[in-house]
Amino acid sequence: MKPPSGPLVQQQFDRLLFIIRHGESPQNAGEKTGDWDKLTSKGVRQAAAVADVASNYGIEKIVTSTAERARQTAEVISQKTGLIPKETALLVEHENVTKENFALIKERALNAQKAILETVHKKIAVVSHGRFSRSLVLSFFKQEKLEISDIHECLMGMENTGITILGHLAQHSDPKKGWVLLRWNEVSHLSSELRSEVFCQ
Repeated sequence: MKPPSGPLVQQQFDRLLFIIRHGESPQNAGEKTGDWDKLTSKGVRQAAAVADVASNYGIEKIVTSTAERARQTAEVISQKTGLIPKETALLVEHENVTKENFALIKERALNAQKAILETVHKKIAVVSHGRFSRSLVLSFFKQEKLEISDIHECLMGMENTGITILGHLAQHSDPKKGWVLLRWNEVSHLSSELRSEVFCQ
């Protein structure tokens, strides 16, 4: 997969975020027991494929969830790019959103957004999870106005190592405004045998 290019990206966007769901875990593969928080052999190959893409994009920073399956995915990207991942528990997965836990999920998404943007780097890879990545993406567009209905109505899934790309328009000095969704769940880097059937978790 070729990175976004041309006048649109070169001139209009001053920051690009590449939000990557971790590689396949045993739970994603349908296993009922065992260590779920690690990558399967397929997950490792998925991570290698997305690492090639990340290198082609010229990413400058990697931020990852502290969960082992995300850390392993980030480490494969690190080996390809030479970048040292920064770990944060703000990016860990959350359960299905309810009225009881929504406020905490919203707060964590907004705090994760702030932590990601507290850097001078312009191309940032964010390795996280299916549910939280959707909440995070929505937080960039809704900010403090994010509602539980926004999450429930977002039915778009994310496959293992699917890439969602956000661009920030250079004309907006406020980092909370001017975000554009460039790609959602880009998986052209995966061969048919590496595609995932599970979109969450």
